[in-house]
Amino acid sequence: ADAIAASTHKAYGLTGLGILAGSRSFLELLSPLRLGGGMVERADQATWKPLPERLEAGSPNLDSVAGWKAAMAYMQELGMETISAQTKELTSTLVTMLEDMPGIALFGSPDPLSGLAGFSVDGWHPHDVGDLLARQGVYVRAGHHCAQLLHQASNLPGTVRASIGVHTSHDDISRLQAALHALPR
Repeated sequence: ADAIAASTHKAYGLTGLGILAGSRSFLELLSPLRLGGGMVERADQATWKPLPERLEAGSPNLDSVAGWKAAMAYMQELGMETISAQTKELTSTLVTMLEDMPGIALFGSPDPLSGLAGFSVDGWHPHDVGDLLARQGVYVRAGHHCAQLLHQASNLPGTVRASIGVHTSHDDISRLQAALHALPR
């Protein structure tokens, strides 16, 4: 890959921080998106400092960096192999449960390591499903999930997304199943 971008909140860090790693030749092609801080070499000539400073506008988000460092240490303490194995097992259980439920449409072929399953409930708007599940203490995401064009092309108002995390258990999946069964039909 020429570049890899990641949002730190996907790894238990705080929101508002991300990383962009790439080859020097690729990063040299980029122009600054935001301006500020110590990225300017000479203001009177509008010249930038060399990488990485020229792409880092303003003061660094040090609180989020410290939070992400702590989150990464926590994940390393749990063990990435342990997290991967648990994610794979629980995602497989989640997907099987959703596939076996009448009135539930599972979207795509969820990768067991993704920890995600998108679905819809017949006759229900995804936001209503999310709200009613939350009232039962089961929390999911509902909407476009940063993929509005995909939802439009599929003629969907959105989907519900269940996610597996390091604290997810088989009991959580059973509670989701019970909450889905409790939705009025």
